[in-house]
Amino acid sequence: MLPASCSHQMIGIIGGGHLGRALALALLDQGLPRDHLMVSHAGSPATQEELIRAGLRGNIADNAALCGKADILFLAVRPQSVHSLRGLPVREKTLVVSCMAGVPAEVLGRVLGVPVVRMMSSGPETLSGHNGIVAVYPPTPLLAGILKGIGQEVHAMPDETLMNVFTAGGCLPAILLYSRIHHRDPDAEIRPVIHEFPLMGALYAWGVKAVPRDLSDMEAEAYIARMSTKGGVTEAIITGMAKGEPLDAAFRAGIARCVAIGDEVGGKIR
Repeated sequence: MLPASCSHQMIGIIGGGHLGRALALALLDQGLPRDHLMVSHAGSPATQEELIRAGLRGNIADNAALCGKADILFLAVRPQSVHSLRGLPVREKTLVVSCMAGVPAEVLGRVLGVPVVRMMSSGPETLSGHNGIVAVYPPTPLLAGILKGIGQEVHAMPDETLMNVFTAGGCLPAILLYSRIHHRDPDAEIRPVIHEFPLMGALYAWGVKAVPRDLSDMEAEAYIARMSTKGGVTEAIITGMAKGEPLDAAFRAGIARCVAIGDEVGGKIR
């Protein structure tokens, strides 16, 4: 359950896609009062319908109203949509939490004009299932308490560059399913990855527990597809594995994709 202090917090989520909806539902499921949650989206009728179908009709708000009231603000939009955040009327006292892969806190701070904390989750389905693993940078006790309250294993990162390693590691359920379908040995392949990136030890232990069980090959392929955002990190890793690359090479490609996303977004911010 969420910490008792959360009952006094208004939480806003900008982004009504898979991640935003999963986060909203996880918060409600673990005790956040419904009238303390606001969710906005970019205006897509399909997203609006998905939010309504998820039971969030009464929580939909526009960005101005959300920013004016939120004590904690989660940014659950694609990294490429960072420009849409410019000019948001975010209050100085609001804890702003970015869920965007690869985009450095300093870049987001320039866009919003306020400090930003970063979190990376292992994915919407693990948020919903209360069995995810999350990295936070810089260490932020209030955010860690909220994430633990919705059943997530929380790791505070001492260095922002580790967020890219963690982001790639969050793809492990898809990696493990792909390995099963294609008769690869992930236990052997992960060893050089852990040697190069020790953080992957904890991530692999989590991934083995979190990977969906008893899926048919067709269901596993569908799960991998849901995790593989076009141009994203999971896609980069799975593409490498499909080309026959060992896991350590594919994993480095995933990290490189994280860095590239940050460079692409940061290079366009003035």
